[in-house]
Amino acid sequence: MSRSGALTLSLFDSVHALPPRLWDQLATQRPFTSVAWLAFVADIMDDWSPRFLLWQRNGEPMAAAICYRQRRFHLSAHGALRMGQGVLRPLLRLLAPMTCGVPVFGSHSALLLSPQLDAWGFDTVVRDIEGLAWRSGAQWLGFDSLDSAMMAQLAPRYLRYFTHDEATLDLSPYTTYADYEQGLPKKKRSEIRRLRNRARDAGVTVAIGPIDRGLAPTVRRLISETAARHGNEFLYTNDFLTRATTHLPESSQRMLVVSKGGDAIGTVSLFKCGEHGLVKWIGLDYAQTEGSYAYHYLMTETVTAALALGITRLNLGGQAWALKKHMGADAVPRYAALRWRNAPVQRLVASFLIRPKRRGEAT
Repeated sequence: MSRSGALTLSLFDSVHALPPRLWDQLATQRPFTSVAWLAFVADIMDDWSPRFLLWQRNGEPMAAAICYRQRRFHLSAHGALRMGQGVLRPLLRLLAPMTCGVPVFGSHSALLLSPQLDAWGFDTVVRDIEGLAWRSGAQWLGFDSLDSAMMAQLAPRYLRYFTHDEATLDLSPYTTYADYEQGLPKKKRSEIRRLRNRARDAGVTVAIGPIDRGLAPTVRRLISETAARHGNEFLYTNDFLTRATTHLPESSQRMLVVSKGGDAIGTVSLFKCGEHGLVKWIGLDYAQTEGSYAYHYLMTETVTAALALGITRLNLGGQAWALKKHMGADAVPRYAALRWRNAPVQRLVASFLIRPKRRGEAT
């Protein structure tokens, strides 16, 4: 343990060493960050060795963070970086920056903060994380997938980098897919119906059920194809589906499989934490799905699956915005906060880093 003023910091090298009661008090503020969810993520991710940080004051949890040296990347979410992936990926793997946040599942999970944490405490937390990063040999530190409020707290010491908009659906007014579809504006409702009908006319069907480890080879192939299509790396262990069924009850997950002519040509999985839902593990056989509207049918059926699980807020991810706008999704901005160990390098990067902005965002 190390002491930072009134805050006491504890470091843990394993999720199994975390005190669940203390950690989960903070995790209630952010879905998919409880000890149980972190154990699931740690078990399925390949080459992920996080450090878990927990700050307490008088025995009460005040802040927590998950930080790791990052060597594998999903660069497709960063639109401005796509063109240079061939050079950037090996360079980033070599430099291995320190990243704070939960990979894949951790929307706005970089920091878990108690409402009682004041500005002095927040500054202590950030400086403790910086100390950990620099001692580990990292040359820069990133806080991943931040919302606007958290990004504002880290400014001006950190560079702001807009990564993408997340598509989020408010499903709270609905109990069935028919209710949801009827609640869409007429133009969007007509377009969604047209897309679904085109898929059915092409012989496409969608099956919804629990994650099926028997489909592991097919699902892995489909997810790998989609990752390769977007220049991303496959981030999971070979037996990630089997491990997922070990950790997650059926009440918190579903797998959707789209088929044509009896063959599985696409898949996506849905995860639930409380009333929040997250769409992940998208995989497509592009030779079979292009022109068939299979993807459109698959994604709209995530609403059916989400409502059946009692999900009221569904995160659809940050790609394929045309479809998600038709589905009625709102755009929620996500940022990364970056800081370099060397101050002159920080200033240099601030001058040259491409920091794309959202449409309508002030400069």
